[in-house]
Amino acid sequence: MGATLVGGHTIEGPQLTIGYTVMADQGTPRTKAGLRAGDHLILTKPLGTGFLLAAQMHAKCRAVWMEPLLASMLLSNQAGAALADEFDIGGLTDVTGFGLAGHLLEMLSASNTACELELSAIPLLPGTAELYDQRIESTLAPANRAAETEVRVSEALRNSPRYAALFDPQTCGGLLLGVRAQDAAAVLDRLAEQSDVEAACIGQVVEHQATLRRIDIKQT
Repeated sequence: MGATLVGGHTIEGPQLTIGYTVMADQGTPRTKAGLRAGDHLILTKPLGTGFLLAAQMHAKCRAVWMEPLLASMLLSNQAGAALADEFDIGGLTDVTGFGLAGHLLEMLSASNTACELELSAIPLLPGTAELYDQRIESTLAPANRAAETEVRVSEALRNSPRYAALFDPQTCGGLLLGVRAQDAAAVLDRLAEQSDVEAACIGQVVEHQATLRRIDIKQT
């Protein structure tokens, strides 16, 4: 990534210590709060790293699954983030420990919007569905299901691997972008030029109604 590692530290003690670094340039920062009704939601990487890394801990992650897992995690989000300067992308965030549903809910709440998700459009890493059938998942997934309070879904879809993947914590996950409808195809084309890692349009932002949940799951 062109960065120089110039040091590090090790701390040992009885109290929790948090260290962090903030880097900023002089451009306009993009936040979670910029989603607009009508925006298409584009996910730049498939889901499933939590399932697969949990399987690896139990020696159940096949080699044929490990290679695409590593390729996805090693893909930098820098090129995807740069599209925000090229297209009219309002809100964006990275999908990490809280899973897609948790981070999407943060964006919707901050933007006072809701969304319709196309469950069948959500890409999964190879092996994710098989591991779901084996009931192997990350230890963080149960806590991430707290986001279900804002999810409307049928019982039939609730018992599917793609629905479970909404709460799967991601390691080096992708970006979630709110893209104007007229730019969605071009953004997907640019992402395809950057990498073979699958990106997809997974839903659309809509106006929020106070009596309804913020995430409406649909199956096409």
